[in-house]
Amino acid sequence: EPRLAARAAGRVTGGDVAGLRRIDARLDTAIARGDIGLYLKENHAFHAALNDLAEAPILTALVEGLWLRFGPSLRVGCGQMGTGNLPDLHKDLLAALETGDARAAAAAMEADVTQGMQLIAGALTGGAAR
Repeated sequence: EPRLAARAAGRVTGGDVAGLRRIDARLDTAIARGDIGLYLKENHAFHAALNDLAEAPILTALVEGLWLRFGPSLRVGCGQMGTGNLPDLHKDLLAALETGDARAAAAAMEADVTQGMQLIAGALTGGAAR
């Protein structure tokens, strides 16, 4: 996903970023409401929309396959933590996209994905319930 984010940074338009901001706003609403189902739906929608903007169908298909594998574990982790402890790391990514900064977009996506993997690891080991 960091590679897709970097590719997208060089291709996005202002309208694309505005669309991603709308998705992220719905994600923020889900966090505020404690709606885990909506959070997961909008988080995936954000990532899927960004991946499509990268115009790399083979890499996007690989990433989608990983989402299918990790999604259920992410749901468990979110269920244990609740939405109050879910950081939204998309803001840094959006800022990088607005300036066309591919490196910053990749770094922001890497931080977002790493946070998700840490959430899953915590859920599997019982650490997310703290």
